[in-house]
Amino acid sequence: MANIALAFRLTGDKKYLNAATKYITAWASVYKTAVNPINDQDFYYFFVANDLVQSDMPADAQALVKNFARQYAEAYVNEIEKSYAPGAKDPSKKPDPTANNNFQSHRIKLAALAAFATGDKALIERAHAGFNQQVSVNLYPDGSVWDFHERDALHYVIYDLEPLLLAAIAAKTHGEDWYSFKSPSGSSVEKSLDWLIPYAEGQQSHEEFAHTTVQFDQTRAKAGVKGFSGAWDPKGSATTYGYASILDSRYRKVLGDVESHTGATPPNFIVLVFEQ
Repeated sequence: MANIALAFRLTGDKKYLNAATKYITAWASVYKTAVNPINDQDFYYFFVANDLVQSDMPADAQALVKNFARQYAEAYVNEIEKSYAPGAKDPSKKPDPTANNNFQSHRIKLAALAAFATGDKALIERAHAGFNQQVSVNLYPDGSVWDFHERDALHYVIYDLEPLLLAAIAAKTHGEDWYSFKSPSGSSVEKSLDWLIPYAEGQQSHEEFAHTTVQFDQTRAKAGVKGFSGAWDPKGSATTYGYASILDSRYRKVLGDVESHTGATPPNFIVLVFEQ
């Protein structure tokens, strides 16, 4: 869907617009999210596709998608807000780890892209508040992230940062600056990107999941699942710094360094989309 929508933006050929509209409206007519941010993590492509063709679709298709996007955004924003609502930190209840970890980062990405698809300023601001909250609780002042301390894996640093970067890129595309936010403690997306640079450029290495506190990680490592033991592969940061370079040009050098010593490149598709 996203490739077809991009083809329309690049060529103006209506056959691509018609095809993209067909797919977008088919999904918007039937899909209902279970509000599982890991199952839905790649659904952001739907909103990227819509963003590229929305203003050129027929009025009835635009209305259908806006209604779908509102329901989708509200479902995720409501879930995000549960984590910092009064009483959410009730010591008598078992804390929900997903309120601060990578699940929340993916909720924010999905909520943000869906909210921008609605054009509703109040809904966008609620998603923005969730973004700022996650920067405050998931990212640390030294640049490390919640999941790194819990999972002892750079894989999960990437898994936290990329959704936040996508949300910030969507905001930039729609005329807002989310990327520059710094929390009261001093944490920020930029600081966490800088923290990762020595690993991405190969100056430092890291043994993945060696001291994870999560039993599931230990089980997967014992089973020999790829990526759950051994040294982290810096190739995993190419997409991260591809996204980051859209928001901050100084990361283009980092991306170039990653590409030169790993041979990895970020998805050309996503870079093209957000540079349109």
